[in-house]
Formats: sequence, structure tokens, C-alpha cells
Amino acid sequence: MKYTINVINSGLRAGEDIELTCPIPEGTAYVKDSGSQADFLEYDREANILKWKIKTIGVNETISFTFETRISGSFIRGGTVESAFYIKGDGQYFNIAPAVKKVRSYIFQTIVCMGDSQIVVSNWPAYLDGALESTYPHAEYKTIGSGVPQQMAYQGVRRFDSTVAVYHPQIVVIGYGTNDVGSGISLFAAGIQELIDKAKGIGATVIVHSIGYIDTDIQPAKKGWQSYNDVLQEVCANNGVPYVDIAGPMSENPGLYVSSDGMHWTPEGGQLVAHFVFNTMRNYLDGEGKRK
Repeated sequence: MKYTINVINSGLRAGEDIELTCPIPEGTAYVKDSGSQADFLEYDREANILKWKIKTIGVNETISFTFETRISGSFIRGGTVESAFYIKGDGQYFNIAPAVKKVRSYIFQTIVCMGDSQIVVSNWPAYLDGALESTYPHAEYKTIGSGVPQQMAYQGVRRFDSTVAVYHPQIVVIGYGTNDVGSGISLFAAGIQELIDKAKGIGATVIVHSIGYIDTDIQPAKKGWQSYNDVLQEVCANNGVPYVDIAGPMSENPGLYVSSDGMHWTPEGGQLVAHFVFNTMRNYLDGEGKRK
């Protein structure tokens, strides 16, 4: 914050021994050497007060005094900064009308990305968090990767309350299917439906991403995985939930995005997933990064 105080002598004679006193507003810190008119400036560090002492100010003369402060972390949830400056000298005393400034709160958002070992292996939620933090500097994101190896959607339902709902997230990203392929489409669809219902039940915005590309030459037991994505897309459409296709982009360069086992994602694959989830998530955030 930068303060400018203009002292004007509108009297009929010169003013003498003028003293401008500026207590540094509570919750802010004086920026060293930022005060103008340095020859007349004193800074009482212990009392946290700036004082300018002017010997004489002529008739119709104006002297400008400026200084800067930094807002401290105590305002992370918002508040009001208010000045209490005054001027005295030549037998007179004036309170300067306070300058009042509202400080907006930081935005705090919690996101839980739940799924299977793809989260553990690729750590893609960390890339998502980085994209959010760099795009919305006034928001603070807690992006949690909640992945359990070998888990299927219906098993995720069982742990939702204890491992997802406890964080009270504003957004829940659901990513199951790699382990569900072969277990039966009906069981998979029911599990995804329950997860969506649970996430909506705690007031969260829900995003679902598809199963990633699977090389069935290496993983023959996963043949038919595309039909599980069709089911995912249908369940999302029926619930008004965004569906993020990652299989299509991965299939363009599986050697880069999928590891040698033909199924798990490489770090580049994790970045790809984060990119597409982020692009969808932005539709549900306002200009400062808060969930709409």
C-alpha cells in the first residue's frame, strides 16, 4: 500500500515547527527506506511510527509525503486497514481524515481426486495443484490425491466418507475404471453413480475423467475397456456431471503417456490428465479461482 499525504499551508503566514505523525496502520509493516523527504523523516521502530519534522512551510506551499507498507499475513482472511495520521505545529493540531481500505480474503479451496493406483503412480493431482496455483494467485488450493491401488469404483464408495468427505471438498474428481474393466459394466456403473451421489450429497462439484489408454496387446484381460468409458459418459450425462476424455489424447502417443506395462501412466501421462481436468475445472471457477 502506498500513502500520499499533501500538507498545504493555506494561511496568511508561514507555518513553523510542523510535525506530521503517521503511526503504521495495524496489520501492516513499513517498507524500509520508502518514505519521501528523507532529510526530515524519523522512524521509531519500537513504536512503529513515522514522523516528519518540517522547520518551515511557506504561504500557499504544498509538501507531499509518501511511504509504503506491506499487508501482513494477519489479513489472509480479509479485513480493514485504517490510518490514524495527525499533524501538529505552530500551536495547532489536526487529525487527518482516515484512509480506509478493505483487504479481500484469500480464497481457500479443497479438491479431492479419488481413484486407484493411477494417482499413486503418476501423482497427477500435484500437477493439477500447480496449474491452479499459478493461474489463480489469489487462491490457495489444497489438492488431495486419494488413490488406492487395485481399487474399483464400488470399493471407493465404501471409503468415501472416511477418506474424502472428511476434507469437506468443494470439488471432487472421480477417476476409476482401470481395475473395474472385466468386473462387469453394471457393477461399475452402479459404483460411479453412488460416488457421484455421495459427492453431490456433501455439496461438492463433481468431475469424472475417463479410463486412460490401455494397450490390450500387453494387457489382454483389459479388452473392452472402451465400453467402460461409454458407460462412464452415459452416467455423467444422466447426472449433469462433466466427463473428461483422457483416452483419446493418450492414444495419440501411448509410448509417451503410458508405461511399459501398457496401463499405468508415466509422469507425462499424469501431466496430460492434469491438463485436461484443469481445463474442465476452470469452467466451474470464477475469475479468482473460487468454485462458482
